[in-house]
Amino acid sequence: MQALSAFLLVVFILIAIFVGLIVHETGHFFFAKLFKVSVKEYAIGIGPKLYSKQFKNTKFSFNLLPVMAFVRIDSQRSLTLFKELRDEYQKEADQYYLENKNRIDNPNSKYIETSKSGRVSTKSNYFVYKKYQSLLQKVKQYDLFSTRIPGTLIVDDIPKWKQEIIYFGGIFFNLILFTFFYLIQYFGFSNSGYNNTANPFVQVGESFFVLLKNMVFYNAWGVTKSAGTAFGSVAEVQQQGGVPLSALPFVLVNYFAIFNLMLFLFNFIPIPPLDGYKIVCCLSPKYSKIKIPEKLKNGFELFGMVLMIYIFVTAIIADFMM
Repeated sequence: MQALSAFLLVVFILIAIFVGLIVHETGHFFFAKLFKVSVKEYAIGIGPKLYSKQFKNTKFSFNLLPVMAFVRIDSQRSLTLFKELRDEYQKEADQYYLENKNRIDNPNSKYIETSKSGRVSTKSNYFVYKKYQSLLQKVKQYDLFSTRIPGTLIVDDIPKWKQEIIYFGGIFFNLILFTFFYLIQYFGFSNSGYNNTANPFVQVGESFFVLLKNMVFYNAWGVTKSAGTAFGSVAEVQQQGGVPLSALPFVLVNYFAIFNLMLFLFNFIPIPPLDGYKIVCCLSPKYSKIKIPEKLKNGFELFGMVLMIYIFVTAIIADFMM
């Protein structure tokens, strides 16, 4: 019997993750637009941009590393932060221009440079010019992100309950998609021989436990190997000869259901950049009267971003490489 190889299984896992992220961010985007709140960017992935398209007031972009997705919703805090970044890059660009004015104004010429060791070399002004242009591009980008578009709302302008709906929007869309695929799995495959009657919440709980093991590279030092991904061990699938092609529809539906449930539950954790953190921050001024210092909030968000990337990378290393 033909079987689905471990490599293709990984591909389908990544597709399930990719679809779940898109659905999640579409939930935020949908409710933000419903309440007429400005969304500056809808992005899939992080890192360098591979493709971007401006549609009305929103930039849609696809980035190099599809491990995350985000929508950039305008708030007073985001406008202020981007304004500060814009001013920093403008200052850096101005200083760079003053130091290299002749080279920037004559990009097609060359200049002689003497290193500290005394070595003399000829260099093109073009690279100096390009660096200056890249600084100006960042100024332009952050100027756009820091400018409030006339006639649009920022999230601070709407009532708290609408803000909460926007932050819950991604979680809600994941719940809808999980329910849809779980019902297909439960009823649609009941006569296929591949019906999975396991409790999905138990499956997700086991998956979270596996992710914790991955973070400390349990498979590297443990005698007994364990599943390395949230969907089970790809290594074990390979040893068993792969997944039968006849089971492919069930496998895909199961992956879509479980991963959307994982996103639904995972995003309640109050760690940035997860939605649980945004929900807590939205509620805290009214209910707990806790004012989080801006520097602490920025550092906390950076830590959360690094943590999310670390979880994703360790999941790959633990199962696909070990």
